[in-house]
Amino acid sequence: MTIALKMDRGLLASLLPLVAAILLAANLSFVNEQAQHGSRFIVLHLKAILLSVPYLTSVGLLSCLHRPWGALVWFSVCLLYSLFLFSANLPSELLLPFSAQPPQPTAASIVSSADSLTKLDSHTKLDSHTKLDSQIVWFFIVGALLGGLHHFHKTPSSGNVKSALWVQRVFSLDAMVAATLFIWVIGCTGIFLYTPDPMNNQPLAMKVDLNQVVGEFDRFVAYFFQFLWLAAILFFIYWVNRYWLIRRVLSSQGLIPYAATALVFILLATPVLSASALLLPLNTQSSLTLLPSENSNAFDLDNFRFMFAFLAVTMPVILAFERKSFDATLARVEKDKVRTELQLLQQQINPHFLFNTLNNLYALTLEKSDRAPTSIEHLSNLLRYTVYKGQQEWVALEDELAYVNDYLALQGLRYQSDCEINVSWPTCNKGYQIPPLLLIVLLENAFKHGIEKAEKPSVLNVSIRIDECGVLHFSCQSPYLAEGALSQPEHAIWSGSQQASQTGLGLTNVARRLSLLPGEHNTLDNDVIEGTWVASLTLDLQPC
Repeated sequence: MTIALKMDRGLLASLLPLVAAILLAANLSFVNEQAQHGSRFIVLHLKAILLSVPYLTSVGLLSCLHRPWGALVWFSVCLLYSLFLFSANLPSELLLPFSAQPPQPTAASIVSSADSLTKLDSHTKLDSHTKLDSQIVWFFIVGALLGGLHHFHKTPSSGNVKSALWVQRVFSLDAMVAATLFIWVIGCTGIFLYTPDPMNNQPLAMKVDLNQVVGEFDRFVAYFFQFLWLAAILFFIYWVNRYWLIRRVLSSQGLIPYAATALVFILLATPVLSASALLLPLNTQSSLTLLPSENSNAFDLDNFRFMFAFLAVTMPVILAFERKSFDATLARVEKDKVRTELQLLQQQINPHFLFNTLNNLYALTLEKSDRAPTSIEHLSNLLRYTVYKGQQEWVALEDELAYVNDYLALQGLRYQSDCEINVSWPTCNKGYQIPPLLLIVLLENAFKHGIEKAEKPSVLNVSIRIDECGVLHFSCQSPYLAEGALSQPEHAIWSGSQQASQTGLGLTNVARRLSLLPGEHNTLDNDVIEGTWVASLTLDLQPC
């Protein structure tokens, strides 16, 4: 249920940009239509939702399908449906009246001119099927694109580090600010291109005509580079605020030096940047300019006010991203620390096991036992597993159980009739992963501190089962003597980050490893009950 809840939240987060685009398109259509009835407001929103259903479906499929199929379906649906909306003639009942409506003819003019009525009727019939406004389509495309990018950002490919880093860079604050400014440049360029002599024909019509962009591409490029220079000025102010004022002054010196330095920057940089903007050709065509002051005075107070407002608005955004970046770096360092600690713990376990096994083999060779070659074969399997899989973070459960089987077979060859080994394995052990060399420590303690010193014959009971929640339950029971490493037993349970009791390096390492592993059921319990040492371990297995 937790996984489903997280998936639903991720899906909703991916759909939010598209939902915002739908609401924006419907509300702008309502404003441009100059309607005043709530029913018309609802109808326009329902139209926008109906037109955007394929986009909503494509973004939703990203969370349901695995890569690369989800990305392929999302891209294909968005591309094909966008081409359809750009080219197809739709019924007027589905259209959103994005462009401002021309004044409707009065009843008197219609009655007085039958010819005008005929023309109006023919015009209505002609417009019964027409194309959807391209700006509405672009709203939907941008919303679907942002939703898809958010999904890729939150679920990067685990097997492709370069892809994950690329997505991380795309969603950095610098990239988002640059992308926002670029979209602003494109929008302003298209709006200025749509209006002839835009500096002298204010206010401007908020419309972009793609056909006009293609037909007057040279003028589009001229406007584009002028607005690009204005965007570069804004990005420069943002960059200075983030990398100099905040990172170098605020973070190290405090708020008062930051405020003073920011004031100096405003007073010195505002006239220089305003003067550079006044050199643009658009600012030489009329008395109206593109400066915040709307005049040709680079020292106008409105220009200083705008600079102050820009720094004030961008400061909390930058601080929020800086905090998020710091938290992500801290989490990454902590994760690396945990991984390094786990590797060190495994390296401590490996020599401990190797020395015990070599002691067993040494005893067999002293006896010149015929079981020595078989023991060497089992030892070879054990060492191969230790070398090639012992350093991995997770291994298949069936491999770990085969390793335990080899160990028990090796010990059975040594003790034979001196020790009865009873084993109970799970009926299905496929599809799960477990940390390597974890269970073997408990068996080593059972042999070293119990069976080796117990009266013969002795009994070792080993039980492993997996419940329906994917939790492994391991139990080991062996004889106990009040000597050696366990001479002073303590009932100890390790769970989460609790410290292990002093029962030897092996059990301490197991407890520490359990505390560093994900899951809520990772516990280790060992106790002595009526002369029998009982160790119980529970572990949340990971699916393959």
